[in-house]
Amino acid sequence: MKIKKYLLLFTVFSSFAFAQDQSNEMSAQTYYTYASEAFNNENWMNVINYSKVLVKHYPNSPLTKEVSFYLGVAYFNLKDFELANRYFSRYLKNENSPRFFEEGLMYKFEIAQKFKNGAKKHAFSSSSGPKVINASEDALAIFEEIINTLPNHELACKSLFEKALLQITFEDYKESIDTFKTLINKFTKNELAIQSYVEISKVYLKQTTVKHQNLDVLEAAYLNLSKFEEAFPESEKLKETKKNIFNMEEKFAKGFLEIADFYLKTKKLTASKMYYAKIVNQFPNSTFAIKAQTKLDKIEKNEK
Repeated sequence: MKIKKYLLLFTVFSSFAFAQDQSNEMSAQTYYTYASEAFNNENWMNVINYSKVLVKHYPNSPLTKEVSFYLGVAYFNLKDFELANRYFSRYLKNENSPRFFEEGLMYKFEIAQKFKNGAKKHAFSSSSGPKVINASEDALAIFEEIINTLPNHELACKSLFEKALLQITFEDYKESIDTFKTLINKFTKNELAIQSYVEISKVYLKQTTVKHQNLDVLEAAYLNLSKFEEAFPESEKLKETKKNIFNMEEKFAKGFLEIADFYLKTKKLTASKMYYAKIVNQFPNSTFAIKAQTKLDKIEKNEK
C-alpha cells in the first residue's frame, strides 16, 4: 500500500515538474518572440528589455544563447559599442555553431573601427559610467580576434590592414610594417595588398626627418618599391610610392647639405666636399643636388 502511495506521489510531482518545465519553455518562447519582433522592427530598447528578461529568468533555455546576438545589435545601434562587443563575444563563445557567426564578426569589425576612430568606453567599467576611456587597445584586440578566427576571409584581410594602421598611431612602426607584409603575402592580389605597399612607404617616410636619417630605412623603401613594381607593374599607386621615396631623398639631401654647409663654414673643406658629393652622387634628382654641385665646384675652383 505504501509503495502505491509513493508511486502516486512521484507521478504527481513528476507531472507537476514536467508541466512547470513546459510552462517555463513556453514563457521563454514568448519572450524570445517579443524580442524577435522588436528586433525586426528595430525597436532597440524593447529588444534589450525582452532579451534581458529571457537571460535572467531562463538562463538554461537554448533561446537565451541566441538573444546575445540581438543584444549586441541593439547596443551597437544605440552606439554603446563596449556593451555591443561584450554581447557579440558572449554569443560567439557560447554557441558551437552560431547562426549569425559571420554577422557577429562583421559587427565586431565595425566596433573595432569605431574604437579605432575615437569611440570611447565607459569609465569605472560600468555601463552607466561616462564614455571617456580610450579604446584603441580594444580595437587592436578585436582585429586580432578576427584575424585568428577567420584567417583566410576578406574580413581578416581588412582587419590586418586596419591593425597595421592602428600600430602606426601607436608608433609601433616595425610591427606595422610586419603586419602590412603579412597581408601582402597572404592576400597577394587583393586591393589592400596594393595599398599596403603604399602604406609601408609612408611609414618609412614618417621615420625619416632632416635631423634623423637612417640609410637602412631608405634601402628598405627602395626594396619595397621594387617588390611593388614586380607584383603590380601597372598600378597607379606606384606614383604615390615613388613620391614618398622622393620626399625621403629630399630629407636626406637637405640633411647632408646642412652638414656640408657647417663644415664649409668651419673651414673643414675635405668633410664639406664629401657631403656635397654625397648629395650629387646619391640623390641626383633631389632639389638640393644643383646647389650641392655649385658649392662643390666653387670649393674645387678655389683649391686650384
